[in-house]
Amino acid sequence: FSVTLKPGEEYQWSVSLVPDPRERSNDVIAAAAVKRVDIPASLAPRLASASREELPGLYAGEGIWYDAIAVLSELIQARPGDRKLREQRAALLDQAGLADVAAFDRAQGSSAASNR
Repeated sequence: FSVTLKPGEEYQWSVSLVPDPRERSNDVIAAAAVKRVDIPASLAPRLASASREELPGLYAGEGIWYDAIAVLSELIQARPGDRKLREQRAALLDQAGLADVAAFDRAQGSSAASNR
């Protein structure tokens, strides 16, 4: 896919989590509007000097939710047993009104930590 979002344009998105492909009635589905924004000029130098772990907080502090979630997801993929990262992502999901998804994420973090 090569999708480009136009700055200032609002888009509709949806996501589904499929915990058990054999039992699709347990799917968790969420949808919302998303608007592409440019990085504020005041944020650009802070991003350039930040560590990878600091990026989600900087993005979230500016309301750039998608990038905050994306970086947290990449960090979690690299370090699946790091419960702190999952908790940070779950907190963002809670703030967005996605309590069920956040609870699922926290549960996944608990099982990943216990499997180490």
